[in-house]
Amino acid sequence: MYNTAYGAEPEAITYQTTKRTKLDTDKYDTRIHHSELKTNGEHIDNWLNFRTMNFIDVDSRFGEITNMRLFKDRLLYW
Repeated sequence: MYNTAYGAEPEAITYQTTKRTKLDTDKYDTRIHHSELKTNGEHIDNWLNFRTMNFIDVDSRFGEITNMRLFKDRLLYW
């Protein structure tokens, strides 16, 4: 018995994305991405997981982030 799905013609519709403008950007110079919180006894280290929506936007009045340092368990940026 022949399955007709193997002989079917493709009916997929292709789409193209619209042209990007100068307003669209993938660079956020005032955004810091962070990993998941580490907990004791976990099987997979959460410090390796950087989810898309895990970020901190800092105040952009002072310009882009140029450096970061840890000081007394706090993240400082300038």
